[in-house]
Amino acid sequence: MSVISDIKNRNIIYGGRGALFEGNDYTKLINELEKSILLKKGESEVRIKFEKPTADNPYIYFLTPKRLGEATAGVSGIDGGFMLIKEGIVLNYEPYNDIEFDLYRSANALHGEMYIQIRYFELK
Repeated sequence: MSVISDIKNRNIIYGGRGALFEGNDYTKLINELEKSILLKKGESEVRIKFEKPTADNPYIYFLTPKRLGEATAGVSGIDGGFMLIKEGIVLNYEPYNDIEFDLYRSANALHGEMYIQIRYFELK
């Protein structure tokens, strides 16, 4: 079930596992993201827990509001291993239909249950 279509706040980061995606239409992938976490005022980091992957969905994706600035992500406190794959996605969901998001993906298939830390060093 998608959490994207029910945007309740401008500072929510979305995440999920998926297959290696190549192409230009990210709609289906984004609508399959099943996790959301709020970056609270004054915070600059969130952690999202991911369960063990299935064979069909070994990559981790996260969608973050562009207004928060550039995101740095990592596993077990070590930054890196994620790449920006699409900038400036506008989702057009009311009431926040003007929010631009950036989409990131793990560089490699990640196996096992894990926490991903997402940090913003220069919050806008």
